[in-house]
Amino acid sequence: MIDRTFWEEVNKAWTKESKTSFIYTSGLGGEISQELKAFGGMFDEVETDGDSELDFGGSGGFGAGGAVLHGTGVGEKKPVDEKPKLDTERFMALVEGRSLPGFAEACDMLIECKLPAKMEDVYNDLSDEMNTLQESITKFEGIYSTDMTEFYEYYIPETLELASTYMEYVDANVDEEIISDTEEEVMNSSKKLLIALVDKKNEIYKFGSMELKARAQALESLMSQDGHVNPEYRL
Repeated sequence: MIDRTFWEEVNKAWTKESKTSFIYTSGLGGEISQELKAFGGMFDEVETDGDSELDFGGSGGFGAGGAVLHGTGVGEKKPVDEKPKLDTERFMALVEGRSLPGFAEACDMLIECKLPAKMEDVYNDLSDEMNTLQESITKFEGIYSTDMTEFYEYYIPETLELASTYMEYVDANVDEEIISDTEEEVMNSSKKLLIALVDKKNEIYKFGSMELKARAQALESLMSQDGHVNPEYRL
């Protein structure tokens, strides 16, 4: 049995010299044990997030100011940033939609899953080129119609599905050598697709420029017939 009077005297003696305070947290969401409470004025009991604490010093028990000891709740875990998982259903819906804007969005989904740095750069470029190619197709649709069948039906879907499969390997934590080999193959096919997209865009702009040149020549000829010529060539 603890003599309360004895500990009160001890408390008075300590408060004269100590300048350090301590807080003991039960960390269990429960109450402080009766034995510790029996120390009386040496501790202040406080509540924080359901945990009981004893403050060695708030009431002068061990003086004011100084170090603080806190217990943490049992089972608490530090939050861990998880790598986003590919929404396969939405991804495949975009791929099967067979449109350049949809393909570009599928590329963005892969990027959000934290691709390796070099692969991320390639897929950023693929997304940009797909959107730019769509703009050029729309811009020159009345002048030149390009055949995109192979891109819509095979080149782009197959490349994107290969990248999706690679992400499945990464998520499954398969052997590093397998992941490395797969990554190299996916990178090669992705780079080839990027080249093909740029070539197709240049093809469209080439025919567009031919049409532009023809229109400019026709305009110049008409104005010349009406006598509007460069002064240097006038008689």
